[in-house]
Amino acid sequence: SLILLYLFGSTHTPLNVLAGAAHDDGLFITLGRYLSEGRWLGPFNQFTLMKGPGYPAFLAVNSWLGTPISVSHALFHCLAVTIFTLVAHRFIRSWFLSSLLFALLLWQPVSLSTALLRVLRDRIYFDQLLILLAALAWAFFGDNGKQRMLAAFCAGAVLGWFWLTREEGAWILPALGVLALVASVQAYRHQRVRELLLTMGIVIATFTATQVAFRAVNAWAYGKFVGVDFKERNFQRALAALDSVRSGGTKPFVSITHEAMRRVSAVSPTFSSIAPDFDGPGKGWEVFGCQKYPSTCGEISSGWFMWALRDAAQRAGHFSSPAEASAFFGKLADEVEASCKRGALECVPQLIYEMPPVSPRQVAASLWHHSGEALNLLFLLDHSLEPGTGFGTGE
Repeated sequence: SLILLYLFGSTHTPLNVLAGAAHDDGLFITLGRYLSEGRWLGPFNQFTLMKGPGYPAFLAVNSWLGTPISVSHALFHCLAVTIFTLVAHRFIRSWFLSSLLFALLLWQPVSLSTALLRVLRDRIYFDQLLILLAALAWAFFGDNGKQRMLAAFCAGAVLGWFWLTREEGAWILPALGVLALVASVQAYRHQRVRELLLTMGIVIATFTATQVAFRAVNAWAYGKFVGVDFKERNFQRALAALDSVRSGGTKPFVSITHEAMRRVSAVSPTFSSIAPDFDGPGKGWEVFGCQKYPSTCGEISSGWFMWALRDAAQRAGHFSSPAEASAFFGKLADEVEASCKRGALECVPQLIYEMPPVSPRQVAASLWHHSGEALNLLFLLDHSLEPGTGFGTGE
């Protein structure tokens, strides 16, 4: 009855479809359409491998089944919560606590929050996590040997899918490490170390197979054995080099100021070739940060600079293939890094290169200033089910 009630409520809650959002909803819809038509991820450009294919694959399957996406989202959520609760019950052994866990997970309000009432990968991300943790828990601590091997295979496959859904999947590794550590202690006590090593080997091998398969198909389709190119080494080097520049001054929430870009242009012919774009078509990226952080108005905020950089490279003709894009960003990184080393630019490498320069004073001020927002997020004090307005062409 709880599942039927949830399905009814979820499928009758309007979706806000931003089909014209080329970096978000529109991107996933486009990639999902290519997959459903058997055209892999479509023709190559700066969008093709920008984000993982995990959610577009979900959309493709949904297209083949012919079900409304709101129904598929709700069914997948119910399936994930059911699997997690069933596995947890084998250890909790209390119908009351298991029923309470099921109800709380099923109706946790984030799944029906305004931010997720869209065609976004975040809508399935936490459900993937529940299935992954359930499969790993059964693989590590289950009683039946064959079932544990099957659970290990499922865990590796779901981990691979999870890894290809969002780019920051490494955040889950500490939690998986805790599970593995506890399993190792238990296996040692019960003299099941060899069985545990086999289980871990199946998980790792299956996960590795998903990543190799994704890269192999990309090599066949686009000529380079590459995964999500946002994590491609040369692109990350270029982004890290640009974000490290301090010549020209810094501003809060800004990776590299326009003045710093001018300093870089003077020493890097490669960056100079795309620099005009940031004062031309790329200037539109300033709007998003300005709305959220008024102090950044007139600059491209850090959360949007990487997209502006990719767009500029595309307009300059450097995204004809993964190899061409990698070569361009590698050359840009080499020039900026060399300028930093010889002192032509003042540079301070970031520990986390995607982050803008941050001072201890700014951190302290931000913690105090945003403490109210943190409470709202934690306790959902400002929770709303009011959908926004979608946009995009009929197609």
